[in-house]
Amino acid sequence: MLGAERVAVTDLEVNLPLLRRNVMLNKDALACTVEVAALDWLAAIPSELSGPWDVIVAADCVFWEALFEPLLASLVNLVTSKTKIYLSVTHRYDKVKKFISLMPQTLTCTRVWQGESCGTYERVGEQEIYLLQRKCCI
Repeated sequence: MLGAERVAVTDLEVNLPLLRRNVMLNKDALACTVEVAALDWLAAIPSELSGPWDVIVAADCVFWEALFEPLLASLVNLVTSKTKIYLSVTHRYDKVKKFISLMPQTLTCTRVWQGESCGTYERVGEQEIYLLQRKCCI
């Protein structure tokens, strides 16, 4: 995976069988071992995921507003001064705006890519990728 020495893919425990199956189906294309682990944003970070991580990729996680703060807390617990978090989002009404407004003071948030809107409402369906990093001085 682009020179990675260690890769972990995560989801809720209930989704791990499908995640393991997808990793197995793609094993020939993988240049390293891929760990499959449960990560529940409402619980403590499991020790096997404690890192440190160079890159974290999160996709389609900004959906349920009740989970915005737990997601951000999990990211803050995983990030180091060298970690880059790439967060891919789909605009669903004002959910992305609400999520970004909750961004802790310890993280910077920069939009690094913006796609086209594919919905009938303004910005609904629009794709964006944000780069989140720990601030160097707080």
